[in-house]
Amino acid sequence: MAIIQYIKRFFRIVSTSSVDPEQQYRRLKLMERDIALPVKVVLLCLTAYYLFFFQHDEIIVRGEDIEITLKQIKAVFLGYALINIGVLVFYLNFNQWPLRIVQWVALGVNILDGLIVSALVVITQGLDSMVYWVFIVLIVRNAIAVPVPVTQISLNLITTVGYTTAISI
Repeated sequence: MAIIQYIKRFFRIVSTSSVDPEQQYRRLKLMERDIALPVKVVLLCLTAYYLFFFQHDEIIVRGEDIEITLKQIKAVFLGYALINIGVLVFYLNFNQWPLRIVQWVALGVNILDGLIVSALVVITQGLDSMVYWVFIVLIVRNAIAVPVPVTQISLNLITTVGYTTAISI
């Protein structure tokens, strides 16, 4: 019986946040809107320039079970860019939204970013890629933007699974 009480207490502690709503707004605004968004806009512009204005081989990755073409990469990139344009508009009107919605959007964007960067690791040769080191930046970003421990741990586990899958392909 004492173990059950200990487990309940543990989950109560890790599932609540001691950060007040105003501080959560400030953390999300700083990390997502003021830092991550401008960096992402610059990186998306550079990536678009590289993808659409340079000559590339048609087949980017060829393996036993996988073949990734430039056409597929461009399609995924355009979808990702459109989603980020929507996120940009959302974050520019940041203060008009309730905290809960802002948290869910930030969580969704962080998951999407982790999956996209994991895919970039596959395309850019896995562990030998410089993109692989973005993993550390994503973990730090998740820690700052998501103060609720269970959500933060879950988000970082999803990011880790994405990277583990990327390096095993």
